[in-house]
Amino acid sequence: MAHHGVRHLVPRLAVEPLSATVGTSVPGSKGLLGGSGCTRSAPRTGAGILEGVSKRLAVWGGLWLAGSVAAFLLFDPVLAAFVAICGLCLWVVALLSSNWEQHSSFEERELARARRRAAHRERTKEARARDRARWEAHQQRKAGRSAG
Repeated sequence: MAHHGVRHLVPRLAVEPLSATVGTSVPGSKGLLGGSGCTRSAPRTGAGILEGVSKRLAVWGGLWLAGSVAAFLLFDPVLAAFVAICGLCLWVVALLSSNWEQHSSFEERELARARRRAAHRERTKEARARDRARWEAHQQRKAGRSAG
């Protein structure tokens, strides 16, 4: 068999079945609400306002605050405001990028969508059967009119 191009040299991705927790927001939940991708949120126990913020970011935020106060005490207010605003912007960027890699993959999102579509098809099965029967009856009437 002759191969054209280089596609035969590229290894194919192995597609493996995903676990039942795919599409859920709580790790290890095994699809609490029937695998629809929605789960009940767990009761909150934690640090309150700093829940989800790493200790390192909280320390850097404290350092920024102390540095901003020191800048206002030592420098001109305009220069201190510049230092405080730049520091705040850097801290916010670090905060927003701290969970950059914690997201679902394309395959996980597609599997969750497929599960939602399957559940919707199952819910609307009777209505589609009624519509199909009406359509077939209409087609038979139409065929009878054109034949007669």
